[in-house]
Amino acid sequence: MQELIQQLQDKAGLTAEQAAQAIDVIKEYVKGKLPPFIAGTVDNWFAGMAKEGSQASDDFLG
Repeated sequence: MQELIQQLQDKAGLTAEQAAQAIDVIKEYVKGKLPPFIAGTVDNWFAGMAKEGSQASDDFLG
């Protein structure tokens, strides 16, 4: 997730807070376009991205 936030900051000139808010808007938009039984998958996917991002930065820095 941090990688996506960083790309939004670099490419769109957003602050970290604005980038995180943009991701939330995108997530809710995508969920609204999917059938209800699939919408939960979007939450899981974004949660997985957040975990992978924190592990990747920990691995890189560690």
